[in-house]
Amino acid sequence: MLNLPAEFEQFHWMVDMVQNVDMGLIVLDTDYNVQVWNGFMTHHSGKQAHDAIGKSIFELFPEIPKSGLN
Repeated sequence: MLNLPAEFEQFHWMVDMVQNVDMGLIVLDTDYNVQVWNGFMTHHSGKQAHDAIGKSIFELFPEIPKSGLN
């Protein structure tokens, strides 16, 4: 049986840590679309998470070369 309050607390801690870690964190899917965009990225890129999530990393940062990634 699952101990939901403890698991929920652990999940909340991990989400908080990802959002507040002092480095940029982006998680991409296999098509290079942003799935996770943390607070550091928002602060240092000027792009809000709700504007970045679901978009291609190449759309957000056109200066990133696509060559050699496949």
